[in-house]
Amino acid sequence: AEFGPEWSVVYGIQKEGVLVREASRGEPGELDADFFAGGDAQSLEALATAEVVVHRLRVPASAPDPHAAVFANRVSHPITVRNQVVGLINFQCPPRPEPLNPGDLKTLSILSNQLGAAMENRRLFDTLQSSYLDMVHALASALDARDRTTRDHTDRVCHLAEAIAHEMGWAQDKLPELWLGCILHDIGKIGVPDTILQKQ
Repeated sequence: AEFGPEWSVVYGIQKEGVLVREASRGEPGELDADFFAGGDAQSLEALATAEVVVHRLRVPASAPDPHAAVFANRVSHPITVRNQVVGLINFQCPPRPEPLNPGDLKTLSILSNQLGAAMENRRLFDTLQSSYLDMVHALASALDARDRTTRDHTDRVCHLAEAIAHEMGWAQDKLPELWLGCILHDIGKIGVPDTILQKQ
């Protein structure tokens, strides 16, 4: 909204250095496709230097003065977290006679910092969620190992419950809670003595 871009795109960077589109708005023209994909020289320069890169592209001016110089500002701004580049913002502003001023670049820097914080928070949340699920799976495996007669029982319960949920038309985003319930459904066994748990 601040810059009124014709189109914009936000990329995150995977561990292998691959750009992954996180969000976008609008569609570029044919000449902007490489820039929109983050594969052009300007994008690579911004990622390598961790500095904003702005190119001014001369575009045909409209009436009343068709000879006036009008430029579209093409911007690549890296997203950094603790001095490490974690993403990239690319966008192109509508044509205007003046270049981006220091205030514009400061606004863009603030936006980039907010995006960096949000991306880092999401990464930390995903890591925490993954660790939590790993711990729950380890608990379930420990339970299955204690009771030889029900080995792999938890996995079978998960598969059957998922099949039932699909048949009932459950939304995909509800399935993680279902899996969690399935994995933990026998958690009470952890406090049951082996003499009871494994009796004939």
